[in-house]
Amino acid sequence: MEEPPPHVGSAYEETVNGVTFTVIETDGVATGNLIDGYVYRSFHENECYELDIRIASSNPAYADPGTMKNFSSKLVHHRLKQVLDTFKFIK
Repeated sequence: MEEPPPHVGSAYEETVNGVTFTVIETDGVATGNLIDGYVYRSFHENECYELDIRIASSNPAYADPGTMKNFSSKLVHHRLKQVLDTFKFIK
């Protein structure tokens, strides 16, 4: 399995609906762009599963005026995490 972009900090465990995942925070940068992410990995019935939350953003200074809006990365992450928290394996 291809590894995510460079790790930020140490891996930790988190339980989602009774399933334990190893979580790795990732990030990536390139001229005015940023990718912030969290990779969740777990094994189920001898198979590896990966769930990701990734938020890509760009610096408005590199865009035409009025073509980009600011947003709260923290709020977007919170909303995506709410969706991830509904994950469960179906038997």
